[in-house]
Amino acid sequence: SVAKTYRNLFLTMLLGGLWHGANWTYVVWGAIHGAGLAIFRALGFDSTANAARGAAGIWWRRIFIFHLVCFAWIFFRADSLSAAVTFFGGLGHWIWRPEYFSAAVDVAEFGFVLLVIDWFEARRDEEFLSEKSSRPVQLLVAAALTGITLALAGNNINAFIYFAF
Repeated sequence: SVAKTYRNLFLTMLLGGLWHGANWTYVVWGAIHGAGLAIFRALGFDSTANAARGAAGIWWRRIFIFHLVCFAWIFFRADSLSAAVTFFGGLGHWIWRPEYFSAAVDVAEFGFVLLVIDWFEARRDEEFLSEKSSRPVQLLVAAALTGITLALAGNNINAFIYFAF
């Protein structure tokens, strides 16, 4: 049933959170993702509805989902629930630091590339880039995106999150 589908989405992500570790932060992370998936489906924002809703609606949903996922990742990376709450409290006390400029440039470069890719996907009603293209074009796009990712992530300051597990 529909209700069981929502329950199962929520429970699957909740268990996915527990799978990452025995910490309440992972439980909250899983619960946020599970609730988001269930609500997203309940509102009819699945991929089959994208074409009927138009590109602007798709973008706003993707922006919302991106921010919801970033919000959830704070719990995933926090050592405790109190550390996550402290982090959120710190968001209201922002002070400019010189190193933020280079970080903002990196985010703008990477964000622009993703924005252009997303725009092309929405225009072609694709779930992922070059989905409707020939295999050689898909391979070329994959190689280009890999090169861009390597160029923009040229340091090891932010190690892959699963290295901690």
